[in-house]
Amino acid sequence: IRLTMLRRRFVAGPPRRFVEPLGVACLVSLVMYLLVGLVGDCHPLPSTVPAGDRSTIFTSAAAQAFCPGDEYNPMGVYFWAGIEDTIKHLFHSNDVGLNKWHLFIYFVVFYVLMCITYGIAVPSGLFLPTICCGAAYGKLVGDLLVSWGWDVSTQTYALMGSAAMLGGIMRMTISLTVILLETTNNVNLGMPIMLTILIAKWTGDLFNIGIYDLHIELKHIPLLEWEPEKDLMTLTAFDIMTKDVVSLPMKPKVEAVVMTLRRSHHGCYPLVNKDGMLLGAILRRHLLRLLHDNAWANTLSHYELVELLDEGEDEILELAAVQANLSETLDLSLYANTAPFTFGPAAPVPRIFATFRSMGLRHLFILDDERVVVGVITRKELCHLEVSGSPSEMLGF
Repeated sequence: IRLTMLRRRFVAGPPRRFVEPLGVACLVSLVMYLLVGLVGDCHPLPSTVPAGDRSTIFTSAAAQAFCPGDEYNPMGVYFWAGIEDTIKHLFHSNDVGLNKWHLFIYFVVFYVLMCITYGIAVPSGLFLPTICCGAAYGKLVGDLLVSWGWDVSTQTYALMGSAAMLGGIMRMTISLTVILLETTNNVNLGMPIMLTILIAKWTGDLFNIGIYDLHIELKHIPLLEWEPEKDLMTLTAFDIMTKDVVSLPMKPKVEAVVMTLRRSHHGCYPLVNKDGMLLGAILRRHLLRLLHDNAWANTLSHYELVELLDEGEDEILELAAVQANLSETLDLSLYANTAPFTFGPAAPVPRIFATFRSMGLRHLFILDDERVVVGVITRKELCHLEVSGSPSEMLGF
């Protein structure tokens, strides 16, 4: 996440976003090549490999790096082979020639490279590298226990290491358990996998939120959680609503619409009568479409109304101010939502929160007893209330 925040600051724009993956690829290739050549050593082929069989991972070009034909390099097996073969090997093989020092180097280096690679402008992914990194860590722990005289299966520890790493990074529980159970096809491992993922998730929650949630906050995406924060449970709509509401009449002048869109940047506007009573609502993009297509002179169909605009907002407003007679009237009753969602000022925030989530709302109007608009609540405002701090504070730095 820290690297992502640095990228947002220093690696901005297409040229830098294009050059960065090239630099990371060169770095990863150089590190892997040097480790295989300097740290790796040659071992005789395992007894399970038939003589002359060139189809196994031990006799591949990656495994026999810097070694004669009847030997293989364990570091080459893990650094140069594909990540799928590496994961399969960590889960199933018990004789790979890797001592604990080699396995420790592989885990540390792979973890650092995974952190550097995640976030560059290529779809590198995080799921498989996390499984591989966790399997190396779990197998290392299993090898340590075996060296201390414990009778344990290092393959099982590799699986639990993957589960712990996935649970700690992604903070998913049920889906990860199902995926790993389907992978192993062993129901007896269900309870250990569940406990491992739960403990990893609880431990991670003590420090920060999950990596995907952190990126949602970094991108400022208005995604609501399942339930509101505890501090919001006792609040009402009056406590969180925006009281300075910008509204339009049902039949405004073109000049009034242009000025309203220029002075504010709201996504939706309530339509009210002269007494302030709510008559309906209309989206900002629909107003822009009406101005773009000269709706004061002709009627638009629903399909024309929702069609995306190619021009920029400022260009449309300038064009409307030039082409239109600003005293022309727009009849918004033909395009407005005449039954928007509304609540009273005393409505509890949990009920409003549940309505936003279940109905997929982006805005909601607050009316008094006379149906006068006294406030508005948006999805972004709810998300802002949920966030207890900045991404930096969530990470603890």
